[in-house]
Amino acid sequence: MLAALMDLGQMPTTPDHVLIEASGVAIPQAIVDAVGLLDGFQNDGIVVLADAETVQKLAKDDYVGDTIDRQLADADLVILSKVDLVDEAKKAAVEDWLSTAAPGASVIPAEQGKVALEVVLGSASDASRNLAESKSIEHSGSPFASFVLKTNESIDAEKLAQNLATGDFGVVRAKGFVKGSDGESKLLHVVGQRWQVSPASDDFEPAVICIGIKQQLKQAEIEDLALSL
Repeated sequence: MLAALMDLGQMPTTPDHVLIEASGVAIPQAIVDAVGLLDGFQNDGIVVLADAETVQKLAKDDYVGDTIDRQLADADLVILSKVDLVDEAKKAAVEDWLSTAAPGASVIPAEQGKVALEVVLGSASDASRNLAESKSIEHSGSPFASFVLKTNESIDAEKLAQNLATGDFGVVRAKGFVKGSDGESKLLHVVGQRWQVSPASDDFEPAVICIGIKQQLKQAEIEDLALSL
């Protein structure tokens, strides 16, 4: 894997995004640690797929239980699949269990395996597009909502990222560019409860795309938060 990534990093035009699909018995954090040894690559989040029908049973299995536990503990996002095949009581019970089994993750219910691509993968470049002219982005037929947070004034980027990740704002993913309190451009990245702020060039318009589940994403409160920082 590392040799393949090194080859990608040496291409004349390098990829914007690399998706690593691990085996069913892999330990995600070990992969992240290995990739962290390479220049030019940055972890964009660990996504773990969990079967609503069987994940609790598998977590108790003598052979694979420890692996299931470690995968969930490493997750930034848990895609809870097959929720359309269980009743509401079972779905609620699994989600409650995951709050302990995957304490650092946001849980995304998926019916018939459908999840918005930008929720799973995200994109650093999206926030720099002229979509920022719109206050919101529609996800027709999707349980997700998103909006573009415009932050033209200097802002405490670290506090904004931390609040989006750990506060009760309904944010699943957020990514974009802001002008930091030091006047320098910053790249802000939130996935689940993990957040990161890093230096960025001045080539991008200050804008952050925030994505969450409809009825949970609190746009007005997030905008008020940004004004307070």
